Amino acid sequence: ASLREAFSHYARDGSGSVNKGELVCILSDLGALDGLHPADAAAALDAAYRPSDDSRDGGVDVAALESFVTAVSRVPPRACPPREISPDFHAPGSLGASVRDAFLRQCTEKHPEEMTSARFLRVARTSGLVDDRLSLTVAAVVFAEARVPKTNRVAYDRFVAALAAIAALRDVPFRTVAAAVAAQTKRPNRTSGEGTSDEHANPRRDESTAPTNPPR
Repeated sequence: ASLREAFSHYARDGSGSVNKGELVCILSDLGALDGLHPADAAAALDAAYRPSDDSRDGGVDVAALESFVTAVSRVPPRACPPREISPDFHAPGSLGASVRDAFLRQCTEKHPEEMTSARFLRVARTSGLVDDRLSLTVAAVVFAEARVPKTNRVAYDRFVAALAAIAALRDVPFRTVAAAVAAQTKRPNRTSGEGTSDEHANPRRDESTAPTNPPR
């Protein structure tokens, strides 16, 4: 797909711009993030994002898109293997059952078994997985690489894969991240809407809401 076609797929609200989470998904769809370490890609995106946001509204228009493709193209490839997931993780009554419950609580009635990027980033924040060690932009890159291309949602198996990637980035065991997410089962159940305001929230803007006591 061309840059304009990829942009148009996400810029459907008539604003003529996309937020940073959507921008990352576009770059992933274009293959621009292939082989890159999420932290390296995020650093390049953040550096390119600041001068491109002239209006300070968090939006990126199609004219600025090429500058982001160029920015990530300069990042050297670097592997980041995800943490291994133990075979018993998905056993009935295991930690995996609680993680799945937390996942389903963040799905909506429209997509009862898929989580949107905004909900994923919310879980990352409220679970204490986003902080000075792992930015919201890095989490957005992890999400973009985990989802099915040209969508803004992940099914449960890809959600778990994203958690394994986050565990590697935080340099902690997978169970540490999974346990932090499982604690979200105490939070409210899913809502009927898609969470429009969250869907268009900008990850960089929201970094100030990150918890101060992340799991170690």
